Amino acid sequence: MRLTLFFLFIQLTIYSQSSLYKPFCNNPSWTVVSTSFGMSAYETYQYQTDTIIGSYSYKKIKNVNSSSFALFREVAAQKKVYQYDLANSMDFLYIDFNLNYGDSFNLTIGGSVYSLTVCTKDSMLINGCYHNKVNLSNNGGFNSYNFVEGILSEINPLNPFRWPGDPQVYTTCECHNGQFYYDNLGSPFAPFSCNLSCTPPTPCSVINSQEDLESYLQFTIYPNPISSVVNIEDSQNELHTAKIDIKNILGESVHNSSFISQIDLAHLPPGVYFLTIRTGYKLNTIKFIKQ
Repeated sequence: MRLTLFFLFIQLTIYSQSSLYKPFCNNPSWTVVSTSFGMSAYETYQYQTDTIIGSYSYKKIKNVNSSSFALFREVAAQKKVYQYDLANSMDFLYIDFNLNYGDSFNLTIGGSVYSLTVCTKDSMLINGCYHNKVNLSNNGGFNSYNFVEGILSEINPLNPFRWPGDPQVYTTCECHNGQFYYDNLGSPFAPFSCNLSCTPPTPCSVINSQEDLESYLQFTIYPNPISSVVNIEDSQNELHTAKIDIKNILGESVHNSSFISQIDLAHLPPGVYFLTIRTGYKLNTIKFIKQ
């Protein structure tokens, strides 16, 4: 019983941390290594400036070793990253971290569109917090496109393609606001280098700014644990147009509705559940126990 509770606690920790989005657009910089036949070549990618196009502000991420760059914006409350295509003057969805295993997604890379499927959805521990990781593929994962919250990709922020042969490409380190955030320095037998001058990291925080804090809905539920009915208290009077979704520990939806202040869950088996309320760009998730 104790062992079961221990593993349940670990699952809840991973779920609660990975359910909150970790942005990467905090003045980021990356070192990327390409290895082939024992030789290594390094490139540095850095945030350059904000670019205003229409009503949106994009972060210009540039390869400082070449002229290539990309324009990104992210909507933290939606867990989505968008990119602007200068050649076609269009804004498109680059990656959606709400994707689950088996979901289909049209990925746009270099002006080409690829019809892919989520081959793996996982959590990755970075700097003390779990980050959502999504791999997309059209051949079962033999080669794939890799995306990670907070660092954009373990491969390359501008080209997240993972190929099983040579060359092998890795993000060796990434910094936010001049502080180390992620490192993958290889092994003692094949060490990588980090060509960034950053200060030591501080512990990961799932809420990174007042702007992020304001993107989360403020509400409470009671009682907790529940026996049948869960009550939702709308302390900020902002939930009248909201949607409610309740999932079990396996991520399966067991209730979905427009906002109501009382929900009868007597039919559900005992266990741990997660109640998410979303309205517009704002959301929040609260864990509760059904006895």
